[in-house]
This record gives sequence, C-alpha cells and structure tokens, in this order.
Amino acid sequence: MKKEWIKKVSTDLQLEPILEDWILMNSDPERIEEFIDYYEWNKEENTVEDPEELEILAQLICNSAEDGFAMDAITDEIKERLREFIKANAKDFPKTYDQWSATQSEEWKALTA
Repeated sequence: MKKEWIKKVSTDLQLEPILEDWILMNSDPERIEEFIDYYEWNKEENTVEDPEELEILAQLICNSAEDGFAMDAITDEIKERLREFIKANAKDFPKTYDQWSATQSEEWKALTA
C-alpha cells in the first residue's frame, strides 16, 4: 500500500493511520457514504497520482459494505448508493472489483446486476 496516501486519507477522514491491515482496521459500514463522497471528490479534483490510490479507497468502501452486510446494517438507500458508485467507477478499480466479484456473495451480485 502507498504509505503517503494512507497517511493523507487517514488524516482527511480521521482514520487510524496504522499501515498493517489499514482497510480492516478502518472499515466502517456507518461511513460508507462519507467514503464514497471522499472517493468521488478525489477523483473529480484530480488529487489521485496513482491508480492504486483509487483501488485503496474502493477496498475501504467494499470492505465496509461487506461488514455492513454481515451485520445486516445496510439500508436500501446505501445499497442504491453503492450500486451507483460501482456502476460509475468500477473501471477505475478493476482489481478490487474482480476481487469482490469473485466472492459471489448474494449482496454483491445484487449490487452489480
């Protein structure tokens, strides 16, 4: 993972700047919309210097969603926001998209249908 990017994101979003297991430590289903907003802002403002940076944010969003699905804490509104996010941006994070598609969870299938 890109150490400087992780530090920037951690500072901007007030996340734990722990590099090891950063995504697992900072996944939060209650912050999915905030994470999507941050992803979209960075993409629109061209603050991303390396495609891996978008992959990292997408991993945080997808992992947060998976945690939320496991806790049955994802509302229909959040599902729709995730669906729109994936549809509009999946081409920017192909590794993450492929990884989550391979899980074949029912929730993921519904988001990508």
